[in-house]
Parts: sequence; structure tokens; C-alpha cells
Amino acid sequence: MAPTIPLASMATAPPLPKPELSENIESYYQKFRLQLERYLYSLIDDPLTCEDLVQDVFTDLVLNHHKRKIENMKAYLYQAVRFKAARFYRDKYRKEYFEKSYVRPSMSCNGTEELLNAKELQVRYEQALSGLPGKCRQIFSMSRQEDYSLLEIADTLQLSLQTVKNQNSKALRHMRRLLY
Repeated sequence: MAPTIPLASMATAPPLPKPELSENIESYYQKFRLQLERYLYSLIDDPLTCEDLVQDVFTDLVLNHHKRKIENMKAYLYQAVRFKAARFYRDKYRKEYFEKSYVRPSMSCNGTEELLNAKELQVRYEQALSGLPGKCRQIFSMSRQEDYSLLEIADTLQLSLQTVKNQNSKALRHMRRLLY
């Protein structure tokens, strides 16, 4: 007997793209891909990242086409690429700031006391992290150290988004309580 799919899960799944829509998006991809990559290259200066971000924009378009009503596709694509670039820089600098400020001792430390404080903080961080339950620690690590979004974590671990949010909040409270 074939397994049955509950109706509730069918209602939450996004509809599959219509064949004519896929062909339409494919034609936009062929038409605008190089222009968008050149535009992004003027902002980011890394060709591989530019290519990835443009592909992300088109992937999002295919997956979320049913949520959007796009009047001017070219304007939409350039705006989406610009937002992806801004998000890329925000995430990049946020990660660099976290690494410099909280996890790794600064190489420019002048005092032994600062170096000891940084090492002590690192030890406390690792102890606090090890004090988390298994799934909670995994979700926190994926979120903070591997830069996964909560939605990506939910998909990867096959958990509901709300469960991931709750576990991440629990981990943040635990870490705050032990580190500050």
C-alpha cells in the first residue's frame, strides 16, 4: 500500500512552476544573466560570488513566483540583485565583526590582560555552547557559525520553522545568561 500524504502538508507546499512560466523565466535568465553579473561585479568584485547571487535571484523567482506580481521584469531583477549584494555585504561584515570581537583574540592586542580576557571569553563561549542540548547546539551552530538562515536549518534538519526559531531563542538566552 502506497504511503498517503496528509492534506495539511500539501496545502503548505508551494505550487510547482507552470511549464510556460519556467520557459519564460529561462528566457529572462538567458537575456539578463550576463548584464546582471556585470552589474554585480561593479559592486562586489568577485565573479564567482556574482554568478552565485544572480542564480540565487532566479532560484528565488522560480520558487516564489506565485507570491509576486511583477510588472517590469528587468527592473525587478536589478532591484533583487542589488538587495542580494547589500545582504551579502551585511552578512560578510557581520561575520567579520563577530569573529574579531567575540571569538578570536585580536592580533593587535597590546596588553597581556586583553589577550587573557579574550582567551577566557573563548573558553566560556565553548563551555556555554557545550552546555546546550544536542539539537539546540546544532541549530545554534548552524545559525551563528555556519551562517545558515533559520529556514535553511529547518529544511536541512527536517524540522518546522517554529521549532528552529524556538530552539535558537533558547540557545541565545542560554548563551547570554552564561556569557554576560
